[in-house]
Amino acid sequence: MATIPNKRSINATLTSTTVDRAQLLQFWDWCEIVNHDTTTTLYTTDDGATDPVAGAEGSIAVLPGERLIVPARALTTSIPDGSAVICHEIRVLGNGGTYSVNGLPHSLNA
Repeated sequence: MATIPNKRSINATLTSTTVDRAQLLQFWDWCEIVNHDTTTTLYTTDDGATDPVAGAEGSIAVLPGERLIVPARALTTSIPDGSAVICHEIRVLGNGGTYSVNGLPHSLNA
């Protein structure tokens, strides 16, 4: 499982069926999840605690080529220097493939 922190935007490629943790280290109103793969569905969770499971209740499906915007859930977590910050964590599962997680302010989604 890879943990990838950034303030605004994360662009990554999944390693087979390993869950990634995309952590946005700044408060945002919305989180955008983009599936850049053209054949594989991504499964995500946004509670910062639960790993997604393909086709399972509670996992959010992002179809091939689709982008999904979800309300950002504020979480408290520790970053590598040990300090606690409020952030958003989107966990992503797929079978390889590239994805993006972006923080969006309310004004961009209005």
